[in-house]
Amino acid sequence: MITRLCQALTVGLGLAIPVLTAPAPAVARPVSADPAFYTGEAIITGRDIPSERLRGYQIALPQVVAKVSGDSHLAASPAVQAALGQADSMVRDASFIDRLAKKKLMDEQGTRERSFLMTVRFDPAAVDRLIRAAGRQPWPEPRPTVRVSLRITDTVGPFLLTTDSPRGTGQREVITDVARRIGLPVILPDDGSLPPPTPAILTGEMVIRPEGGWTTVWTLVAASLPRPVTWSSPPGTFDRALADGLEETSRALSPMASAVLPR
Repeated sequence: MITRLCQALTVGLGLAIPVLTAPAPAVARPVSADPAFYTGEAIITGRDIPSERLRGYQIALPQVVAKVSGDSHLAASPAVQAALGQADSMVRDASFIDRLAKKKLMDEQGTRERSFLMTVRFDPAAVDRLIRAAGRQPWPEPRPTVRVSLRITDTVGPFLLTTDSPRGTGQREVITDVARRIGLPVILPDDGSLPPPTPAILTGEMVIRPEGGWTTVWTLVAASLPRPVTWSSPPGTFDRALADGLEETSRALSPMASAVLPR
């Protein structure tokens, strides 16, 4: 859970928080300017089985709700859960990729039992209505760019994750994937260059545990926030910790953020 940041934590972690520049006034425009915001994916069995299609829609819709609202927790709301049973009514179209396309058919049912990656595009107006019914607002572009300053201590020692640091390849890939999935513009520092000013800075301290897994503490500072916020990700894999850091950042920066920030 996000708790209030104290000055001692910042000093203890040795993470400098630069002065932020105030963001330029955003020009409101619909999120639908980027169709990817209303697109989700699911792996289903067979492309022409109604029950499987509906299951795929029910997997893809929460992805879209989280991406458009900026709140990964919104999928658990009563409004979104109630809408899952009629998720097919919100679908504009779907496309399929046969994940076994290069393998010979082995059953007489043809593609019925084959695994497909289904890409689902939902109706933007319907998704926006659902998000408002769940008590949040769609988050229009442009969204603030978040600079991630992550210090990692693994079995070799500490290092700063950068765009071209020799270590941290796995963490870089996860950050790129999660940022794309949730629609959050993210940059990492470059080796040897001054970081550009950004509206938000997410600093993190990720340390491997002797018994396995990672502990991670995050601090978010943004021009749009009344104060810095800090939280700890549950101990576990770095994949989950990085997803938690970016998802919570998205929640804090998105519209109606006061609903999820500490009081």
